[in-house]
Amino acid sequence: MKPVRVRPHIRRIPAMPGINIQEGKIDYLRRRPGNPQVQELAQGYNAAHGLPPVEDIDAKAQPEVQRKIAKAYEALPMFDPAAAPAYDAFAREIEQQYEWLVSAGIAFDFSGTDPYPTSTAMMDDVRQNRRLRVFTGGEPHPYLSAKTNNKFRGVHDLLGHAAWGNEFGPSGEMSAYFDHSQMFSPLAQKAMATETLGQNSVFNFSARNEGKPVSQREFAPQKAALLPDELIL
Repeated sequence: MKPVRVRPHIRRIPAMPGINIQEGKIDYLRRRPGNPQVQELAQGYNAAHGLPPVEDIDAKAQPEVQRKIAKAYEALPMFDPAAAPAYDAFAREIEQQYEWLVSAGIAFDFSGTDPYPTSTAMMDDVRQNRRLRVFTGGEPHPYLSAKTNNKFRGVHDLLGHAAWGNEFGPSGEMSAYFDHSQMFSPLAQKAMATETLGQNSVFNFSARNEGKPVSQREFAPQKAALLPDELIL
């Protein structure tokens, strides 16, 4: 690495993977190169199921709104029977996406240990090996079966993150939510918002987590209930 050159108020650092230099401020990028092969699978799935083409959305975290979403999520019951139709549609469509990917030669490897140290490692595994390892630990879901819940983790990491290069930070999660939600029907999208937008908002912007190091934050408890429509982005 070349020596750092310092001028008043400006630090110029050689370009490094995963770092964005703007006006002397270092920001970790929320995007890496996407995976055209997985993008093709996503577009093919939507075409086969009568959904519009996926439009890749490079989103940013919205702290003010996501604080409200976090509060709303924490106020939800663990299970709301009124959410069952949305979750039933969500489960069916998870299975469809999973089977579509497996039939295209994507291998899912389910593991009880966290398989990747970074999102980059996950994306590299998909690109190099057409394989995705999926963590199966954590709390049981109050409505989805363990198999369906684990399959969703896999298809979301693949179709929300790896396909478009969205990392696991707050903005990368927001981009992954917008990208992957386009692959669900409007009814299933409501459950998908709870599972991604709601849980990520709690992890990053709830009163108990915001400002803490990632290693000290608490994951949101899994719920089967729907966020208010006005908070579903």
